[in-house]
Amino acid sequence: MTRRKILDAANDLFERNGFDETSIKDIAAAAGIAKRTIYLNFDSKASILLAYFDDWLEDVVAEMARRPADETLDEMVIATLAAQTRRGWTDDRAASEMDRPHPILSFLAEGNPMIAGHVTQSWIRAQDALVDIFRTRDRYPPDSVIPRTKAAAVYASWMATVLTFRDQFAGTSVAPGSTHDVGAASITALARGVDSPPEPV
Repeated sequence: MTRRKILDAANDLFERNGFDETSIKDIAAAAGIAKRTIYLNFDSKASILLAYFDDWLEDVVAEMARRPADETLDEMVIATLAAQTRRGWTDDRAASEMDRPHPILSFLAEGNPMIAGHVTQSWIRAQDALVDIFRTRDRYPPDSVIPRTKAAAVYASWMATVLTFRDQFAGTSVAPGSTHDVGAASITALARGVDSPPEPV
């Protein structure tokens, strides 16, 4: 419970005020706990940011594992995003609803390479878990590359969403809706073939 309060308070502050502008003291105040309690759970602001990201990604993988076998890849991802919204994750917003890009986006684009590296490694572990899910669920033989390709498509749709929103904040493009709208359009294009763009979702 305390860990979750810290993560949620920190994520809200990071999004509103920025990563560098948020202190451990600010996080403690927002979470309604003593500053020392944060250090009993986390050793730095970066570890809080990355723990929030890892929890989000674990939730994505766990939800995808629960999806029925008759769903296509795009249906599976879109249903997973909807389930995350129902569970209270706050990532389904348009750029116009955000004061600034999420710190994960900033670090991936131009920030601390250790944070970007952690995110990449987390995604590689998630892709390995997704390969196991796809291979078991869809009964692919051990030599099939399709489970790995599907897992890579899930990652690619996330990256396409992140970079689309980076472009939105840079003023070089307009994101077509919320993060989940962009993710849905991206995974649909990847699942059905990028040479045949999908109808808007």
